[in-house]
Amino acid sequence: MLYTIFSTFLAGNPALHFRMKLPRISKRFSYTAIAIFLIFAVFVAIVSPLTKYYLEKYDTALFGREASIGWAYTNPFTGFVSLHNVKIYELQGDSVFISAPSASANFSMIKLLSKQVWMEELVVNHPYVNIFQRKDTLSFDDVIAKFAPGKNDSITSETTTSNDWHVTLLDTKVVAGEFHYYDQIIPINYFIKNLDLVGPGKTQDVDTISAKFSFEDGKGKGKMKGDFTINQKTLDYRFGVNVESFDLEIIRQYIWELINYGMFHSTLDAGITAKGNFRSAEDMTAAGRLFLTNFHLGRTTEDAYIAFKKLA
Repeated sequence: MLYTIFSTFLAGNPALHFRMKLPRISKRFSYTAIAIFLIFAVFVAIVSPLTKYYLEKYDTALFGREASIGWAYTNPFTGFVSLHNVKIYELQGDSVFISAPSASANFSMIKLLSKQVWMEELVVNHPYVNIFQRKDTLSFDDVIAKFAPGKNDSITSETTTSNDWHVTLLDTKVVAGEFHYYDQIIPINYFIKNLDLVGPGKTQDVDTISAKFSFEDGKGKGKMKGDFTINQKTLDYRFGVNVESFDLEIIRQYIWELINYGMFHSTLDAGITAKGNFRSAEDMTAAGRLFLTNFHLGRTTEDAYIAFKKLA
Protein backbone atom coordinates (compact mmCIF):
# COMPACT_ATOMS: atom_id res chain seq x y z
CA MET A 1 0.00 0.00 0.00
CA LEU A 2 2.69 2.51 1.03
CA TYR A 3 4.91 1.38 -1.85
CA THR A 4 2.07 2.00 -4.32
CA ILE A 5 1.39 5.47 -2.95
CA PHE A 6 5.10 6.38 -2.99
CA SER A 7 5.55 5.12 -6.56
CA THR A 8 2.52 7.08 -7.72
CA PHE A 9 3.83 10.22 -6.02
CA LEU A 10 7.22 9.92 -7.76
CA ALA A 11 5.60 9.24 -11.11
CA GLY A 12 3.65 12.46 -10.80
CA ASN A 13 6.76 14.42 -9.84
CA PRO A 14 9.54 13.50 -12.27
CA ALA A 15 11.65 16.48 -11.23
CA LEU A 16 11.71 15.20 -7.66
CA HIS A 17 12.54 11.75 -8.94
CA PHE A 18 15.53 13.20 -10.85
CA ARG A 19 16.71 15.17 -7.82
CA MET A 20 16.63 12.10 -5.66
CA LYS A 21 18.83 10.18 -8.10
CA LEU A 22 21.23 13.09 -8.67
CA PRO A 23 23.33 12.55 -5.53
CA ARG A 24 24.12 9.00 -6.64
CA ILE A 25 25.11 10.21 -10.12
CA SER A 26 27.21 13.04 -8.67
CA LYS A 27 29.07 10.65 -6.38
CA ARG A 28 29.83 8.32 -9.27
CA PHE A 29 31.03 11.29 -11.33
CA SER A 30 33.23 12.50 -8.45
CA TYR A 31 34.86 9.09 -8.11
CA THR A 32 35.54 9.00 -11.83
CA ALA A 33 37.02 12.52 -11.84
CA ILE A 34 39.25 11.72 -8.86
CA ALA A 35 40.43 8.52 -10.52
CA ILE A 36 41.29 10.36 -13.75
CA PHE A 37 43.14 13.05 -11.81
CA LEU A 38 45.15 10.46 -9.86
CA ILE A 39 46.09 8.62 -13.05
CA PHE A 40 47.18 11.91 -14.62
CA ALA A 41 49.20 12.92 -11.53
CA VAL A 42 50.94 9.55 -11.32
CA PHE A 43 51.70 9.54 -15.04
CA VAL A 44 53.16 13.06 -14.91
CA ALA A 45 55.13 12.18 -11.76
CA ILE A 46 56.72 9.27 -13.64
CA VAL A 47 57.32 10.96 -17.01
CA SER A 48 58.81 14.21 -15.63
CA PRO A 49 61.88 12.65 -13.96
CA LEU A 50 62.31 10.38 -16.98
CA THR A 51 62.52 13.50 -19.16
CA LYS A 52 65.24 14.92 -16.92
CA TYR A 53 67.12 11.58 -16.99
CA TYR A 54 66.91 11.29 -20.79
CA LEU A 55 68.08 14.85 -21.46
CA GLU A 56 71.06 14.53 -19.10
CA LYS A 57 72.04 11.08 -20.39
CA TYR A 58 72.00 12.10 -24.06
CA ASP A 59 73.07 15.72 -23.49
CA THR A 60 76.05 15.69 -25.86
CA ALA A 61 73.93 14.30 -28.70
CA LEU A 62 71.10 16.78 -28.11
CA PHE A 63 72.99 19.96 -27.13
CA GLY A 64 76.55 19.22 -28.26
CA ARG A 65 77.77 19.70 -24.67
CA GLU A 66 77.28 18.21 -21.24
CA ALA A 67 74.24 19.63 -19.46
CA SER A 68 72.49 19.52 -16.12
CA ILE A 69 68.83 20.17 -15.27
CA GLY A 70 67.49 21.01 -11.83
CA TRP A 71 64.02 19.57 -12.41
CA ALA A 72 61.59 19.01 -15.23
CA TYR A 73 57.83 19.02 -15.71
CA THR A 74 56.31 17.09 -18.61
CA ASN A 75 52.67 16.85 -19.59
CA PRO A 76 52.52 13.92 -22.04
CA PHE A 77 48.87 14.65 -22.88
CA THR A 78 49.41 18.22 -24.12
CA GLY A 79 53.08 17.98 -25.14
CA PHE A 80 54.20 20.74 -22.76
CA VAL A 81 57.74 20.42 -21.34
CA SER A 82 59.25 22.82 -18.81
CA LEU A 83 62.88 22.65 -17.66
CA HIS A 84 64.27 24.54 -14.69
CA ASN A 85 67.81 25.52 -13.66
CA VAL A 86 69.29 24.50 -17.00
CA LYS A 87 73.06 24.60 -17.45
CA ILE A 88 75.09 23.75 -20.54
CA TYR A 89 78.83 23.57 -19.92
CA GLU A 90 81.93 24.48 -21.87
CA LEU A 91 83.60 21.82 -23.97
CA GLN A 92 86.40 21.36 -21.45
CA GLY A 93 86.04 21.98 -17.75
CA ASP A 94 83.04 22.77 -15.57
CA SER A 95 82.58 26.41 -16.63
CA VAL A 96 79.04 27.28 -17.69
CA PHE A 97 78.45 28.16 -21.34
CA ILE A 98 74.69 28.82 -21.13
CA SER A 99 72.41 28.89 -18.11
CA ALA A 100 68.71 29.68 -17.78
CA PRO A 101 66.36 29.54 -14.80
CA SER A 102 63.64 28.12 -17.05
CA ALA A 103 62.95 27.00 -20.59
CA SER A 104 59.72 25.55 -21.96
CA ALA A 105 58.43 24.06 -25.20
CA ASN A 106 55.15 22.86 -26.68
CA PHE A 107 55.33 19.75 -28.85
CA SER A 108 52.69 18.42 -31.22
CA MET A 109 51.94 14.93 -29.92
CA ILE A 110 49.99 13.95 -33.05
CA LYS A 111 52.94 14.65 -35.36
CA LEU A 112 55.18 12.36 -33.29
CA LEU A 113 53.16 9.48 -34.75
CA SER A 114 54.48 10.44 -38.21
CA LYS A 115 58.08 10.78 -36.95
CA GLN A 116 58.02 14.56 -36.80
CA VAL A 117 59.34 16.47 -33.81
CA TRP A 118 57.14 19.53 -34.23
CA MET A 119 58.07 22.16 -31.64
CA GLU A 120 55.23 24.67 -31.80
CA GLU A 121 56.81 27.09 -29.32
CA LEU A 122 60.13 27.45 -27.51
CA VAL A 123 60.62 30.02 -24.73
CA VAL A 124 63.93 30.58 -22.93
CA ASN A 125 63.73 32.91 -19.95
CA HIS A 126 66.68 35.02 -18.75
CA PRO A 127 69.49 33.07 -20.44
CA TYR A 128 73.03 33.94 -19.38
CA VAL A 129 75.61 33.23 -22.09
CA ASN A 130 79.41 33.38 -21.96
CA ILE A 131 81.27 33.65 -25.28
CA PHE A 132 85.07 33.45 -25.39
CA GLN A 133 87.31 34.23 -28.36
CA ARG A 134 90.99 33.49 -28.79
CA LYS A 135 92.34 34.73 -32.12
CA ASP A 136 90.05 33.13 -34.75
CA THR A 137 88.56 30.54 -32.42
CA LEU A 138 85.22 30.98 -30.65
CA SER A 139 84.21 28.92 -27.65
CA PHE A 140 81.19 27.46 -29.47
CA ASP A 141 82.91 26.49 -32.74
CA ASP A 142 82.51 22.81 -31.82
CA VAL A 143 78.74 23.24 -31.46
CA ILE A 144 78.51 24.89 -34.89
CA ALA A 145 80.58 22.10 -36.45
CA LYS A 146 78.40 19.44 -34.84
CA PHE A 147 75.08 20.81 -36.09
CA ALA A 148 76.24 22.35 -39.37
CA PRO A 149 74.61 20.84 -42.47
CA GLY A 150 76.73 18.07 -43.95
CA LYS A 151 76.74 15.99 -47.03
CA ASN A 152 74.11 13.67 -45.62
CA ASP A 153 71.67 16.56 -45.39
CA SER A 154 71.53 16.90 -49.19
CA ILE A 155 69.84 13.50 -49.63
CA THR A 156 66.74 13.80 -51.76
CA SER A 157 63.33 12.67 -50.64
CA GLU A 158 63.58 9.63 -52.94
CA THR A 159 66.56 8.25 -51.00
CA THR A 160 65.25 9.19 -47.56
CA THR A 161 64.34 6.16 -45.50
CA SER A 162 61.21 5.80 -43.45
CA ASN A 163 63.30 5.82 -40.26
CA ASP A 164 64.24 9.49 -40.64
CA TRP A 165 62.89 11.93 -38.09
CA HIS A 166 62.27 15.56 -39.00
CA VAL A 167 62.63 18.41 -36.51
CA THR A 168 60.66 21.64 -36.92
CA LEU A 169 60.97 24.66 -34.64
CA LEU A 170 58.27 27.31 -34.90
CA ASP A 171 57.69 30.27 -32.56
CA THR A 172 60.89 31.04 -30.68
CA LYS A 173 61.29 33.53 -27.85
CA VAL A 174 64.29 34.61 -25.81
CA VAL A 175 63.28 36.78 -22.86
CA ALA A 176 65.63 39.18 -21.02
CA GLY A 177 68.87 37.46 -21.98
CA GLU A 178 72.37 38.55 -21.00
CA PHE A 179 75.33 37.83 -23.30
CA HIS A 180 78.95 38.28 -22.21
CA TYR A 181 81.80 38.42 -24.72
CA TYR A 182 85.47 37.98 -23.79
CA ASP A 183 88.44 38.30 -26.13
CA GLN A 184 91.36 36.64 -24.36
CA ILE A 185 94.08 38.18 -26.54
CA ILE A 186 93.34 41.93 -26.69
CA PRO A 187 91.60 41.63 -24.05
CA ILE A 188 87.89 42.55 -24.35
CA ASN A 189 85.19 42.31 -21.70
CA TYR A 190 81.78 43.41 -23.00
CA PHE A 191 78.17 42.42 -22.48
CA ILE A 192 74.61 43.25 -23.48
CA LYS A 193 71.51 42.81 -21.34
CA ASN A 194 67.73 42.54 -21.62
CA LEU A 195 67.99 40.77 -24.96
CA ASP A 196 64.56 39.91 -26.35
CA LEU A 197 64.35 37.80 -29.49
CA VAL A 198 61.16 36.73 -31.25
CA GLY A 199 61.09 34.60 -34.40
CA PRO A 200 58.48 32.59 -36.32
CA GLY A 201 60.81 29.63 -36.70
CA LYS A 202 61.18 27.60 -39.86
CA THR A 203 59.38 24.71 -41.54
CA GLN A 204 60.91 22.22 -43.96
CA ASP A 205 59.44 23.86 -47.06
CA VAL A 206 60.82 27.33 -46.19
CA ASP A 207 64.41 28.42 -46.78
CA THR A 208 64.42 31.65 -44.77
CA ILE A 209 64.71 32.36 -41.07
CA SER A 210 63.81 35.70 -39.54
CA ALA A 211 63.54 37.34 -36.15
CA LYS A 212 63.07 40.62 -34.33
CA PHE A 213 65.43 41.59 -31.53
CA SER A 214 66.16 44.30 -28.99
CA PHE A 215 68.78 44.71 -26.29
CA GLU A 216 70.54 47.26 -24.10
CA ASP A 217 74.17 48.11 -23.57
CA GLY A 218 75.45 46.26 -20.52
CA LYS A 219 77.18 49.22 -18.87
CA GLY A 220 75.42 52.21 -20.38
CA LYS A 221 71.87 53.24 -21.19
CA GLY A 222 71.97 52.70 -24.95
CA LYS A 223 69.42 50.57 -26.79
CA MET A 224 69.35 48.71 -30.06
CA LYS A 225 66.47 47.00 -31.86
CA GLY A 226 65.92 45.60 -35.31
CA ASP A 227 65.05 42.61 -37.45
CA PHE A 228 66.81 40.30 -39.89
CA THR A 229 66.06 37.70 -42.55
CA ILE A 230 68.50 35.06 -43.81
CA ASN A 231 67.99 32.66 -46.71
CA GLN A 232 69.83 29.50 -45.76
CA LYS A 233 69.87 28.23 -49.33
CA THR A 234 71.16 31.30 -51.18
CA LEU A 235 72.83 32.96 -48.14
CA ASP A 236 71.11 36.24 -48.96
CA TYR A 237 70.41 38.42 -45.96
CA ARG A 238 68.56 41.58 -45.03
CA PHE A 239 68.52 43.51 -41.78
CA GLY A 240 67.30 46.76 -40.32
CA VAL A 241 68.52 48.26 -37.06
CA ASN A 242 67.77 51.34 -34.96
CA VAL A 243 70.36 52.48 -32.45
CA GLU A 244 69.65 54.89 -29.61
CA SER A 245 72.45 56.49 -27.51
CA PHE A 246 74.57 53.35 -27.66
CA ASP A 247 77.85 53.56 -25.75
CA LEU A 248 80.87 52.63 -27.91
CA GLU A 249 82.83 51.31 -24.94
CA ILE A 250 83.79 48.17 -26.85
CA ILE A 251 85.81 50.26 -29.34
CA ARG A 252 87.84 51.77 -26.51
CA GLN A 253 88.86 48.29 -25.42
CA TYR A 254 90.02 47.45 -28.95
CA ILE A 255 92.15 50.57 -29.43
CA TRP A 256 93.30 51.11 -25.85
CA GLU A 257 96.89 49.99 -26.50
CA LEU A 258 97.03 51.86 -29.82
CA ILE A 259 96.28 55.16 -28.13
CA ASN A 260 98.81 54.44 -25.38
CA TYR A 261 96.15 53.69 -22.79
CA GLY A 262 94.48 57.00 -23.46
CA MET A 263 90.80 57.93 -23.34
CA PHE A 264 88.02 57.24 -25.81
CA HIS A 265 84.28 57.64 -25.51
CA SER A 266 81.36 58.30 -27.83
CA THR A 267 77.70 57.41 -28.30
CA LEU A 268 76.03 56.15 -31.46
CA ASP A 269 72.58 56.85 -32.87
CA ALA A 270 71.63 55.27 -36.17
CA GLY A 271 68.88 53.97 -38.41
CA ILE A 272 70.25 51.59 -41.05
CA THR A 273 68.87 49.02 -43.48
CA ALA A 274 71.09 46.70 -45.48
CA LYS A 275 71.00 43.65 -47.70
CA GLY A 276 73.62 41.42 -49.25
CA ASN A 277 75.02 37.91 -49.52
CA PHE A 278 77.35 36.12 -47.12
CA ARG A 279 79.35 34.67 -50.02
CA SER A 280 80.41 38.10 -51.26
CA ALA A 281 81.07 41.14 -49.09
CA GLU A 282 80.93 43.39 -52.18
CA ASP A 283 77.25 42.62 -52.71
CA MET A 284 76.14 44.50 -49.60
CA THR A 285 74.16 47.70 -49.99
CA ALA A 286 73.18 49.87 -47.04
CA ALA A 287 71.19 53.03 -46.49
CA GLY A 288 70.27 55.16 -43.53
CA ARG A 289 71.66 57.77 -41.15
CA LEU A 290 74.38 57.56 -38.51
CA PHE A 291 75.23 60.04 -35.74
CA LEU A 292 78.24 60.14 -33.42
CA THR A 293 77.91 62.39 -30.37
CA ASN A 294 80.29 63.42 -27.59
CA PHE A 295 83.24 61.93 -29.45
CA HIS A 296 86.58 62.10 -27.60
CA LEU A 297 89.88 60.44 -28.51
CA GLY A 298 92.88 61.64 -26.58
CA ARG A 299 95.60 61.20 -24.03
CA THR A 300 93.35 62.23 -21.13
CA THR A 301 89.79 63.41 -20.67
CA GLU A 302 91.00 66.98 -21.17
CA ASP A 303 93.77 66.52 -23.77
CA ALA A 304 92.13 65.30 -27.00
CA TYR A 305 93.58 64.30 -30.34
CA ILE A 306 90.09 64.46 -31.90
CA ALA A 307 86.90 65.67 -30.25
CA PHE A 308 83.50 66.90 -31.41
CA LYS A 309 79.98 67.21 -30.13
CA LYS A 310 78.14 65.68 -33.06
CA LEU A 311 78.94 64.13 -36.43
CA ALA A 312 76.14 63.10 -38.82
